Amino acid sequence: MPVFGRTTAVALAIMSVLLLIPAAVDAKPRGNKGSSRPAADQDMRLKRIDCERTQCRGMLGEERQTCTYRCMSPNCFHEVYAHDELEEGEVDTERARQYAFCFKKAFRKDLEERNSKLRKEAADRRAALAQQRATASGPKIA
Repeated sequence: MPVFGRTTAVALAIMSVLLLIPAAVDAKPRGNKGSSRPAADQDMRLKRIDCERTQCRGMLGEERQTCTYRCMSPNCFHEVYAHDELEEGEVDTERARQYAFCFKKAFRKDLEERNSKLRKEAADRRAALAQQRATASGPKIA
């Protein structure tokens, strides 16, 4: 009987340690609200799907890829591919990386501009509200 008691005690000790391990791990949520895909990558993927389903529908091969890149970001397409477009069957991973970098850079710039505009609008609203409160309370009589 003592062997069973010792085994049970060891098993309980191991289970206790195992139950405490998850509590010790710092499980912070990701900055992009739990998505495993960064926002720029997700935006690029969604734009690609949208372009393939709309403007580039019915096209095949390099024609479709060229159309998709042009649709997703005309500026990046011009910067990376305009001087020497892809030929049928050509795989150019270096330019594909350059295009993705350009797209993500433009995405971050647009996002920063939108955030800056929102911050300015919020500051303007706070200032107007403070002005309105100051005017509504009227002059203070001493």
